[in-house]
Amino acid sequence: MGREKKSSRELPRRFWPKVVIALSVMGGCAMLYCGLRKPEPAYQGKTAAEWFQEFKNASSRHWVPVPFPTIYSKGDRMLDSSALYREEAAEGLRALGTNAALYLGTRFGKNAGTLSYRYASLYSRLPNFLRRRLPRPTAGMELVEINWALGALGRDASAAAPYMIPALRSAGCFGATVEALKQLEFDRHQLDPLLEEWSRNGQHTNVVRVVRDLRVRTSVAGQCLARALRGQDNGFRRICLSELDLLGSAALPAVPELIAALKDEDEQVRYGAARALEAVGPEAGRAVPALQQATNDSSIMVQRASARALRVIEKKGTE
Repeated sequence: MGREKKSSRELPRRFWPKVVIALSVMGGCAMLYCGLRKPEPAYQGKTAAEWFQEFKNASSRHWVPVPFPTIYSKGDRMLDSSALYREEAAEGLRALGTNAALYLGTRFGKNAGTLSYRYASLYSRLPNFLRRRLPRPTAGMELVEINWALGALGRDASAAAPYMIPALRSAGCFGATVEALKQLEFDRHQLDPLLEEWSRNGQHTNVVRVVRDLRVRTSVAGQCLARALRGQDNGFRRICLSELDLLGSAALPAVPELIAALKDEDEQVRYGAARALEAVGPEAGRAVPALQQATNDSSIMVQRASARALRVIEKKGTE
């Protein structure tokens, strides 16, 4: 019989050494990675993920009756957070400190961008008769539970902020993210890139909501509020002016817009502009001529606010 013909799919023998070497290198790299990778931080043999699961389970035991339901209550019940924070699971999370915060922040960011959370957001806007026929979402509740867990960490919870801030881009969980970030003590400058992005895209409502609710007092916030002042809605512009007043010297980038606002048709806008310029202080020197004119405004309220602003701004020159 003749020699059987080799299959065209059979790998030539000369390639076998290369395959063996490649597989050996890959196996060695995998072993090296596993050997060098730091073990996940744990307390009493449990990781942050395990303590968080126990924390969620424990939360079901601490709902108390309330006479007047609120947005934070579950029907006629409300969470007793002080009792929950005394649970062993809460102590375990606190013991892990910033490691627990990093885990919770990462989990928050992942949940906020999932399809399941979008479903939860849609579910909340459906009429009751449709909700009863659809499965109850779970993603939204987990964000609330993460928020509770962060509350148990104290100051260490601030480490979660960088991982949660990107979730503000998701319209469906914007409000939940703002509420979660409220309790964290983190450097508000971390919000500057997102504020600038929104401002450039004309999303001024987001800018004002974050600046107001998270008490952002940065010069970038001042620049973004200045752009928002160029809008047409007087009510919205008054809110912007109130926030600029709270910014103090950080509102310096908005001085040109504030000078223009001193001549606005709306009395409240003119008054708000004068107050914001007073808050900026001596660095708003270029506003002096406009403020001097505003002391003759038809509104006594604007006159007095402009006079106060002048005294504050010119104080540096008289010292």
